[in-house]
Amino acid sequence: MKARREGNPTWQDRIRPWLLGVLTAILVAGLALLITALLMTFLDMPSFVPTVLSVLSAALGALVGGLIAARLSGKQGFFMGLLVGLSLFLLVLITGLLIHRRVQIGFLFIKLAVLLVCGMAGGMIGVNKK
Repeated sequence: MKARREGNPTWQDRIRPWLLGVLTAILVAGLALLITALLMTFLDMPSFVPTVLSVLSAALGALVGGLIAARLSGKQGFFMGLLVGLSLFLLVLITGLLIHRRVQIGFLFIKLAVLLVCGMAGGMIGVNKK
């Protein structure tokens, strides 16, 4: 069995933090959406509020997912957070297309920007946190 060199990480060392970050982002966003659904059940809200809360739920997921990915990676927090935010955006986009069969282009770019910024912020926090 070959010994692995310290300076040359394997592909598993690069994929694992990203994958765990995306899974964490999905779980956190799902939990936030569940709380949002419970609030909507008991409170009367204007029609735009569920859309805003769904984006905020995904943003929270991207932030926490980027933080976890960067902590596990130990480096490249900006890049790891960007990957997690982009991955979560693609999952949300695909899910939305499968359910609604249409996309609001203007809102799509806002959602992309929010998820990328939150993912990168989480990554920067995660890699710099001791």
